[in-house]
Amino acid sequence: MKHIATIAAALFLVVLLSFPDPALPQGNISLGRVQIHPEISYQGTWDDNIFLDHTDEESDYLHTLSPGLELEYRRDAENFLLADARVDIIRYSDFSENDYEEYTFGGQGLYTAPSGFFAEVRERFVDTEDPYSTLNNFQLGTPRVRRWYNTSGLTLGLDLGGPWTLETSYDNYHLEYDEFRDQWQDRSDHRFEVRSTYRVLPKTSLLLIYRLQDQSYPNQDDVDENNQGIDSNTSQDNQYHQVFTGLTFDPTAKITGELKLGASKKDYDNERNQNNVEFNEDIEWTAETNLVYLMSPKTRFRLELIRNTYESTDVEAASYTSTRFGLGGTQELFRRVSLNADLAYIYEDYETGAGFPSREDDVYVVSLGLNYQLRAWLGLGLGYVYENRSTSNDQFQEEEYTHNQVMWTITARF
Repeated sequence: MKHIATIAAALFLVVLLSFPDPALPQGNISLGRVQIHPEISYQGTWDDNIFLDHTDEESDYLHTLSPGLELEYRRDAENFLLADARVDIIRYSDFSENDYEEYTFGGQGLYTAPSGFFAEVRERFVDTEDPYSTLNNFQLGTPRVRRWYNTSGLTLGLDLGGPWTLETSYDNYHLEYDEFRDQWQDRSDHRFEVRSTYRVLPKTSLLLIYRLQDQSYPNQDDVDENNQGIDSNTSQDNQYHQVFTGLTFDPTAKITGELKLGASKKDYDNERNQNNVEFNEDIEWTAETNLVYLMSPKTRFRLELIRNTYESTDVEAASYTSTRFGLGGTQELFRRVSLNADLAYIYEDYETGAGFPSREDDVYVVSLGLNYQLRAWLGLGLGYVYENRSTSNDQFQEEEYTHNQVMWTITARF
């Protein structure tokens, strides 16, 4: 039974390659003015440490089959509606008890009026058991941690004439776990943001942002609602204040994205958590920078700098600050062949309590990818990801791991 997915993937490849190139051109499936884009992909992954364990490493070969569908209604670049759905079916060759599916549904819409007023709506729902995608390292590497989360938002903006624009937005994030053991990390956030930009060059604007994020953990109000002994006097509820300034670039510029640096502060409802460890309410510097430099039509570079404060789920700390710095690039080697390379360094500084040594984690991630656009609608890929986590004190060495993944992918998008 474990080889069924491999056989299915091989048949999938044979069938796709049997189509002549003009048979399935992209963008030719429509219903009135709605473009329909079906997609299906298969990824085979060899993973040398599926549980991210420090010493007892277990390897496996994973099969991921991902059908998806996108619907697109577009009047122009500034007026459109998008909706998409995707299912990732993950099967382990040896550890079949870890098999799971991930369901993703989303949408986005943008309306722009001649007067300069614009409105954007966005929605994303995910139901998953992915062991590597938790927000704050909770149950990282643990299989079958079932949860769902939903993000939705609304942005209203106005071009004030001349160089000024003003935007205000609201976003909601809601997370729920299936098992009682995990439900103390159920979370509901309300985020409010005001942004102003001032154009200083034809494709470059200064920006100023204030953001308030109210973060609440609904199952931490009473000890009967969780298995951690948390009540309203020790909950992780907080208000997260952030102020940014920086630059934003037009999508048609040589440099695209945003450079944002600023200051942040968390105001917790309580001074200490259930383990009597003090929450960190210091003012911290913060960053949200993602830039792409288009050096030439065949060469582009990426820069990332992200810094935020998170609530810790480990007994020795109440919170930690994560700083991520990344560099990457894409180079077109030949016609239809491109190479991707990315390097990231993550520094996590934990606010440990009395009786615990200080803890600082270093995480290095290297990823390489080779992509071949075999047809206009068919792509092949090879990839490798290396990740290493180390910690500053032997007392926390069980958190350390080394993780290697080698994968190949075939994707058809019509």
